[in-house]
Amino acid sequence: MENKYLIPKEERLVKSLSWSKVWAWQKSKKQFIETYFEWKPFFETKEIIFWSVLWNMIELWEFEDREKIVAKVMQDFSWNEVIDPRKEKLVRQSIENILANNEFVEKIKEMYFDFWSEFEIKMDAFIDDVYLIWFADNWTDDWKKIKEFKTWKTAWTQKKVDEHWQLDFYCLMTYLTKWYLPEDVELTWFETKDDWNWWITVTWKIKTFKFDVEKHKDRILSWIDKIPKIFLDIQKEQLAWQEQKKWETAENIEVSKIEKLADLSKTIKELQEQEKELKKEVEEELKNNWLEKFALDGVWTAYFTKRKTYKYPDYIKELETTYKEKKKEYEKSDEAEFEEKETFTFRLS
Repeated sequence: MENKYLIPKEERLVKSLSWSKVWAWQKSKKQFIETYFEWKPFFETKEIIFWSVLWNMIELWEFEDREKIVAKVMQDFSWNEVIDPRKEKLVRQSIENILANNEFVEKIKEMYFDFWSEFEIKMDAFIDDVYLIWFADNWTDDWKKIKEFKTWKTAWTQKKVDEHWQLDFYCLMTYLTKWYLPEDVELTWFETKDDWNWWITVTWKIKTFKFDVEKHKDRILSWIDKIPKIFLDIQKEQLAWQEQKKWETAENIEVSKIEKLADLSKTIKELQEQEKELKKEVEEELKNNWLEKFALDGVWTAYFTKRKTYKYPDYIKELETTYKEKKKEYEKSDEAEFEEKETFTFRLS
């Protein structure tokens, strides 16, 4: 892939891709920049926190020791304790809401025999120069069976599961690491709802869907080409963002002059549009009055001219095509001589 090494590895703000990064990039470039270029704190919604609580309860297989669950959820990615009163309050309320639903807890415990040996497995691989990191919810040792878990108020459907890219990536990571695709992929949805106090709680509904790997094989493998392109686009965005930051932090630049230039450019553009429309009107008036020329001495002249357009035979067109191709070949060769001049461009957004 051409130009994939736009930024040296040590200067890349995004050094790897995960499912969350790809999803964030596709969903909102603005949010992606704030999170991964500017390192603004990621706001954890109550939905994200609720899911984290439920998942850690399952992973720890803990439904009694509340403090153990709180301690696990209140860790960052480096396993350091996070001090966040808002988050802790939501964590504790989420635990109480889950444990208050005895029917749901019993169903989870019954599911234990369907869980596979590994939880939160880190998967990593390379596609070209792109380092990929993924974490899967539940796997077998050989990665042939995968389980993904979701909580949400809106119902998951088979169609939604079939179109869920995250499952594509799990299959892709298996393929890149093991050189085969998983045989059994499932997504289990735990239905949630808001209670009377707008806290999130679970219902009794738990539904499992199968993901047809063979049916979606072509789409899964198509990400091998898509991922380097996404990584390249992220690098392009980084360069544009860094250039913008240079302007924002530049010293000794009179912004008022730039703003004046922008206003002037805008005015010129508007006048050119008016000029274009008036020219059409004047042309029509001259034609309607059978005039070829109309002038006010020393001020302006309006007139019609005739311009020849030649129709060249094929052998001349072929010569022109050959000439253009030869020019391109020469420009790309090591023998090409050129003179480089700096130009300044100002363009309105």
